Amino acid sequence: MFIADADAAFTEKVRTMLHKSPVIEVVGTAFSGTQALELLSAYRPDVLLTDINLPELDGITLLKRARCMREPPACIVCTGFYSDLCVEYANRGGASFFLYKPVDFSRLPAIITDCWRCFRSISGDETSDPGVSGAVQGRVDAVRARLRRVGVPSNLTGSLYITEAVLCLSADRRLLNNMKNGLYPQIAARTNSTPQRIERAIRCAVSAAYERGSLKRHFADKPTNRSFLEIILRSVDQPDEKAIPLPSPAFCE
Repeated sequence: MFIADADAAFTEKVRTMLHKSPVIEVVGTAFSGTQALELLSAYRPDVLLTDINLPELDGITLLKRARCMREPPACIVCTGFYSDLCVEYANRGGASFFLYKPVDFSRLPAIITDCWRCFRSISGDETSDPGVSGAVQGRVDAVRARLRRVGVPSNLTGSLYITEAVLCLSADRRLLNNMKNGLYPQIAARTNSTPQRIERAIRCAVSAAYERGSLKRHFADKPTNRSFLEIILRSVDQPDEKAIPLPSPAFCE
């Protein structure tokens, strides 16, 4: 992986923590966006961890340039600066996951490997996943098609979690009434993640779709995770309908 951050002390802490991981190697670091862009082309890392506030070339522009690489890395934004607009721009730029400083360094290796695994499973590869039955794969493909239709970027980790959520809900719709203690933990067990991370990633994906405008014809306000999952589930169950059906107005998170 590659680290782009103007804070040398933070970069060194990340390197020290990841040095203990048997599966993650830091191939390079940069303290400016321009330097990072040059080194990314040379090192071609699997994962890019970048701040938004970088000298010379900002992190959002760096994300966009990285996404245009022949083999783009999974991109994680790690920053102390947060706003809804910032999240939206980073989503459009290609960010798959967000971390906010101060960082819990003990969780960092798991987050990086999880993000990379999710990114590789959804990054433009629409072929069948190994070990998945035809019926399940058909449902996975249907969910991916609906997500593209409503404007959820396929590079977001939340896209994978939404797909897993629909598969879980197809087996047991009662999980819609027990998101925090039922659905999210079940997805976490399937993806080697955490319920909190899954809830945040889905929320990020929903926000991205709403800000793009594709959901505003269905929702007056930004939908909750629960109402969004219901609309995707309904559209997959009713594939012949031209319009995505609206969720019941009584639904709330």
